[in-house]
Amino acid sequence: MLYQLSYALSYVGAFGRPSARDSRSLGGPGHARRSIDGMAGRPGRRPTYVGPMAGGASETEPGGGEGGPGVRAGLGHRRWWVLGAHVAGSSLVQAPLMASVFMLPVVARKHFGAGDWETLAITALPNAMFVTSIFWNGLLERWRTGPFLLVYWVCVGGPMLATSGVTSLWAVLALHAVLSVGVSGYIPVSGDLLRRLYPEKARGRVYAVLLGANMVALAAATRAVGAWLDRDPEAFRVYMPLAGVMALAGCGVLGALSGLGGGRGPRGRSERVSWRGVVSPVLHMREVLRGDPVFARYEGAFMTYGVGWMICAALLPILATDRLGLTYDQTGSSTQVAYAWAIVAALAPFGLLIDRIGPIRTSGLAFLGLSAYPIGLMLADGPLGLTAASVAYGIAHAGVSVGWMVGPVSLAPTREKAGQYAAIHATLVGVRGALFQFLGVWLYQLTGTFAWPLGLAAVSFVWAWRQMGALDRRVRSPGS
Repeated sequence: MLYQLSYALSYVGAFGRPSARDSRSLGGPGHARRSIDGMAGRPGRRPTYVGPMAGGASETEPGGGEGGPGVRAGLGHRRWWVLGAHVAGSSLVQAPLMASVFMLPVVARKHFGAGDWETLAITALPNAMFVTSIFWNGLLERWRTGPFLLVYWVCVGGPMLATSGVTSLWAVLALHAVLSVGVSGYIPVSGDLLRRLYPEKARGRVYAVLLGANMVALAAATRAVGAWLDRDPEAFRVYMPLAGVMALAGCGVLGALSGLGGGRGPRGRSERVSWRGVVSPVLHMREVLRGDPVFARYEGAFMTYGVGWMICAALLPILATDRLGLTYDQTGSSTQVAYAWAIVAALAPFGLLIDRIGPIRTSGLAFLGLSAYPIGLMLADGPLGLTAASVAYGIAHAGVSVGWMVGPVSLAPTREKAGQYAAIHATLVGVRGALFQFLGVWLYQLTGTFAWPLGLAAVSFVWAWRQMGALDRRVRSPGS
């Protein structure tokens, strides 16, 4: 999910806010909520979404968008070459890194003797540190892409290279903490590249290509890392530095591509951004949630969903090692690899579904489907059972992902508010990552069984579905 989240956030950053046509098709700020989920199927009125399979064209000019004619002229007939290079660069940066991050809790348990709480710290840090993405965004506003990518790589690649010499669990935890802060730095630059390199009407399809290709690369990298660790338990001392070198090469490719997009437009790189301005979405989060009950309820349902997701994420490494006794290869193949292939297969159908019924109903149905995942984890007695649970998880989580990325942008009342809504949405991921993973491990240790925490996870998914259903009825009711 960490990999999905980084791409979802970059997607929101690439589009920034609904176009002028979107606002009109949604009925303006006063009618936006009811129109979001209520106009699908109404003759002559179809809401405009910018989902993984949607074009999201702007009325500014044919094929237009924020990139402007300079970007399109800069690409010209090379657009397919640019997309190929973009896929290669992002795959080099993200896939080996995320495969290493995913396997690290298992390595910590098997090789360094990590207990449940140390494993939890490793699992929770990347999600909790997504709250720092807003600070990375402020840095990108002031710096050019090349220097920004270099700082990003130092925070990510430096710890990866240093892993070759670690001798204690505490050294692993310290390096992982720095890396976790760095991981969220990819979000703003990825969105910036999407916005600058591609016309607005093409970004949804570009996003789908990037995500699909990178999930396939992630599956391959995870399988390779697992097989390597089974042959050599010390392999992490080689593949993690290698992943750091590959990330450096990928940053070079992305830095070169950033030059094709020309300047940043009216907001120059040299513009001074105060730290208060950088954190203003967080400072004003309470005010926004109080003033927008529909958005607050949407976030409330996602927070409830987050209870279940974080519990499952925290317990997965413990379940795979302690209860099932899986090898590294079996762990990677029956979890991350199966999940990646399932989500790739399900993204297109859910992209079409969200265009028809909107993010509220789509997210609700996906939450209900996710209730099968913790039940599958409870019933899993080997690699095959865990694979089945991961496939069910991947299919349902595709719906959560498209709802995650489209919802905040669609619910924002004005173009100017969309960025703030997305920032609040991202910040709350870090909040639930910091809280609910600890809840899962605490319940496991308190009861001595996986049944209670995973049962709570299943109930939370069902309850989140009910919350979305109530919100859907609210926005559809007359006078809402």
